[in-house]
Amino acid sequence: MIPRDRIEHIASTFGLETFGLSDIAIFDRIANQAGINVNLDRSQKLTVLRRLGGKKKWAKYSFVDLVIMVMTRDQRKLLSRRSDQASRRAKAAQRAMVRDTLHQPVTRLASQPEHLTVLAGLPASHFYASVEWKATRADVLRLSAYRCEWCGATAKDARLEVDHIVTRVIAPERAFDLDNMRVLCKPCHDGRHTVDRGVMP
Repeated sequence: MIPRDRIEHIASTFGLETFGLSDIAIFDRIANQAGINVNLDRSQKLTVLRRLGGKKKWAKYSFVDLVIMVMTRDQRKLLSRRSDQASRRAKAAQRAMVRDTLHQPVTRLASQPEHLTVLAGLPASHFYASVEWKATRADVLRLSAYRCEWCGATAKDARLEVDHIVTRVIAPERAFDLDNMRVLCKPCHDGRHTVDRGVMP
């Protein structure tokens, strides 16, 4: 609440009687006197009255100026809240999109071909560390029921690896082609590249 003596000072400044009038009623009378019709809530009206009879820094502002300042301040707060909410929604949507992507096959049709082509040409350490490859690898393992295509070993028997049938060196454009991949256990995978001698996986 605003001290009564301050309210009386404000009212006398505008030539108003305070008897029987609430703080809000005094605000409404001042607004009517100033010829403005504003849709402010109780809290906003009290803020304007506090500034009218408050610190010296507000003394240079008219009643109308203070009303505009309060309205602008609250509008900025509202816009800021809406912006924060929109930002949070956008980040949540981005996280959901990434999460969903990890459960969808990553093929050349599911992403930009140019981007995948660049990835396919990267050194092995970068290629196999990429999000795209990890997602593709997970898809291939799932589609194979986590079983070696050659000997039938499972993840309990040996480490399972995803093998490019036609290697990245020979066909980088097929680096993300699911039809060009198979699951092999580590012994089978090592054996395959021993036979291929000198061809990078």
